[in-house]
Amino acid sequence: MHDYAPDNDARQAMRAYLQRAEVRMSTMHRIAGVFLNGAGLLILFPVFFRDAIADINEVAVNQINKLYADFLSSSVNIQWFIDFGLYAALFIPFFITLAIPLYAFYLLLKDIVFFYFAGQSPGYGKQLFNPRFVLSGLAFSPDEAPEAKRRIIRQQYTTDLVDFILPFAEGEAGYYEAVYAHTEGQIVPETRKTAALREAGVFEQHQPAEPAIQRFNTALGLAGFLDRSLTEEVARAEISVVRYAICLRRLVLRYIKALLMFVWTTLLSFILVSFLGQATPLLILSIGYVIWSLLTPRIVGLPTSWLNQGAARRAGIAPVDQDDQLVKFEHTVRLFCRISLAISLVALAVELGRFLL
Repeated sequence: MHDYAPDNDARQAMRAYLQRAEVRMSTMHRIAGVFLNGAGLLILFPVFFRDAIADINEVAVNQINKLYADFLSSSVNIQWFIDFGLYAALFIPFFITLAIPLYAFYLLLKDIVFFYFAGQSPGYGKQLFNPRFVLSGLAFSPDEAPEAKRRIIRQQYTTDLVDFILPFAEGEAGYYEAVYAHTEGQIVPETRKTAALREAGVFEQHQPAEPAIQRFNTALGLAGFLDRSLTEEVARAEISVVRYAICLRRLVLRYIKALLMFVWTTLLSFILVSFLGQATPLLILSIGYVIWSLLTPRIVGLPTSWLNQGAARRAGIAPVDQDDQLVKFEHTVRLFCRISLAISLVALAVELGRFLL
């Protein structure tokens, strides 16, 4: 493959593809940027915690303070122990209704990081773990114009560009030196190692000090910079678009699940608050947490169900297996909802029994 020399038509086709790939990746980054700025979740945060949850918490604290006052006044009886036990038990469903939406938000942030950062830089081998921003440095392809490429490299190393790559405080140069030493020079692209540069005649007129070259080359490696041929650049662009599509698919579904969790939990909390003054708080909270525990798994699975409806309308066509990370989250939600449901049903049964008797 390295001996392949594309003709002019092939080069034009590859250049046109690279332009289309850049536009496609730019579009995907703009879509991901919507989730980076919160896209509605951050707006729901103050509503979720300041209004809905805060009101429920206020009612629960008032009831606990009343129980504590009865305890201090020695007004402790079997009724007191029942109320205390029920409030202690209902704290678990209350905590779960907080934890599940926050866990969904945590997973969303995690997927955003995985979208924007790559754990492995193509072309650096598997022995070097170099997490970096997914958009790597872009080099002029050597096979486009070999003589022009040599002049470009010479310009980079024999002018003040060798210092321009370190834009921050002067002391931060030690970071690049530490990375170079820690990786034993593996971070440096093969075509930019000192021996290769000398062989290419880059230092015929002037050679900077070796530490400056090492810092410069280390910065190139940290940015995922490689002198790829036009064919290699197209191959990387194709796979990059595929990677973005897979990551963005999970990211969008994760966001929808998190948004549904926040909207559903906030809506139910507002409904509970409106009824707390109409009946015994324990009864209202028990009913509310039973409803939340029963419906939440279905609400979390709605995006997957919507996607599978197309396959359901086509006889004999089975849907493709869902992303394991999304399925794992749904299983986690079901597990905690079952715990919440069991506790809430016990509390509801006790309250109903006490109310009827």
